[in-house]
Amino acid sequence: MDLLPFSYSAMARLCVLLDAEEFCWDVIPDWERSFSICFATDDFAQVATVGDVWAVVEKRLLERGPLALTTPCTSQRTFYRLRQAMTSLGQARADITPSLDLPSLFPLKARQQQWKQLREESALPLPALHVSATMFGLLWAGATTCLRLLFPQWWMAIAGGLGIACVASSYSFVKMALPAATLGELTSMMVSSHYTALAHSQPNRQEVKSLVLEGLARCGAEKEQLKAYELRDETVLSW
Repeated sequence: MDLLPFSYSAMARLCVLLDAEEFCWDVIPDWERSFSICFATDDFAQVATVGDVWAVVEKRLLERGPLALTTPCTSQRTFYRLRQAMTSLGQARADITPSLDLPSLFPLKARQQQWKQLREESALPLPALHVSATMFGLLWAGATTCLRLLFPQWWMAIAGGLGIACVASSYSFVKMALPAATLGELTSMMVSSHYTALAHSQPNRQEVKSLVLEGLARCGAEKEQLKAYELRDETVLSW
């Protein structure tokens, strides 16, 4: 009976190295959008531990109102709304689980139409389809090959091809890549990006703290990928 607590505790990181630029230019803006709060420029200047970071976020949240202490359920509610909407796509309700493979549910031929239908049926802020790295590479290679017939030097053709690929990538007909691999990943992505809009009530302390830990984990700058469950309030942060 004592093995689980011991193992879980052994996973904790005493100190982690984070990417300061990603934290400042990616994670903090994401928190502001997702939680509908605004940080001062020096809010995180003196943070030394994970607990310090959470204290800053909690302080800004409390300025908007109290935090709920009930069991977190925003992710669950979001998943249920997605599942209900997906039944309109002909998927059996019993087969719609967090591990459901999205590419199999949204075949390439009808993907854009079905993704639009899912957005309308669920009334959720679904992330948009995007241009895959493979598609961008093909656009760049094709444009470069064509320009090579006009320009005597390869670097001119490559630069011009890149510009054409960037412009072509803005058109909707080439945006076919799904934002997540599974329904569970899609749910987590949406809750992380639009927490306040999806919560429909006062923020839940446990849910928000979990999202803060996930944000910090994204900034891991060590060779071994940092996981949110490895972070504790006392974990020391290095930049």
